Amino acid sequence: MADMSMRGPVDLAALAAAKKQENAAPVPGAYLTTLTAAGLNAEVQLSAQVPVIVLFVADGAAGELGTTLEAEARRRDGQIRIAVVNASTEAELVQAFGVRTIPMGIALVGGQPVPLFQGAPTTAQLTELVNQLLAAANRAGVAGRVSGKADEAGEAPVNPHHLAALEALDRGDLDAAEAEFEALAAEDPDSEVAQVGRAQVRLLRSTRGQDPQAVMAAADAGGPGDAAAQIAAADIEVAAGRPDLGFTRLINAIKVTSGDAREELRTHLLELFTAVGADTEVVRSARRDLASALF
Repeated sequence: MADMSMRGPVDLAALAAAKKQENAAPVPGAYLTTLTAAGLNAEVQLSAQVPVIVLFVADGAAGELGTTLEAEARRRDGQIRIAVVNASTEAELVQAFGVRTIPMGIALVGGQPVPLFQGAPTTAQLTELVNQLLAAANRAGVAGRVSGKADEAGEAPVNPHHLAALEALDRGDLDAAEAEFEALAAEDPDSEVAQVGRAQVRLLRSTRGQDPQAVMAAADAGGPGDAAAQIAAADIEVAAGRPDLGFTRLINAIKVTSGDAREELRTHLLELFTAVGADTEVVRSARRDLASALF
């Protein structure tokens, strides 16, 4: 695929096209979707109207990075769309985009790739990257919007409590988000959305304000027997989009601990499984490893 600079000369025809798209009705579709090789062509076509950020993650779970990008899309009224790729199962897409680091973000603008980031940028860095992306897209005549309404894309409507929780997450109000997920659980005790949402809120709360380097250094210093330090480090890894590392860390700690410390590690690991998603391959694999460690 060809490359496209984030900066370039002004194209008056492209600017006119961009202005026309700005005034057009939004394209039906969610702010965030899952992308497989079979769906790539549709996203490439969409990128002629709306910049699409292709987010490669370890196991298909969007994680905190995906949540932050989705919040950017919502805050900007659908000026970007996020397409999450499971790098462990979508080898064709990994090869096509030349992905070598996970997580990684590559935008599509008019069908052309725009490298955005490798690793896990901060929220402030992501905001600036999206600003630059939108400026480049506007110069290329791409300035449309997606509606953000899942039911227009043929999916089930979002429960009002779920929607309110997502809006609270956009504001950074974790207490309000948790309350909405609790209300959703009260309506439907079997709601997987509520279970996952509550677990993700707790994960976000545990990592908020933490210095990742300091947390990882403390875990290294304490060793696998320091349950609290290993839990804190695992939370950082999972929130950064590397649940495989966080799960392995806790399972290794479980192998060398006993009693209350071991139970605390096991319970927290199960909580992280919920946050990431029970149906993801990384969780299924970690469950097998956990069973071996326990028995």
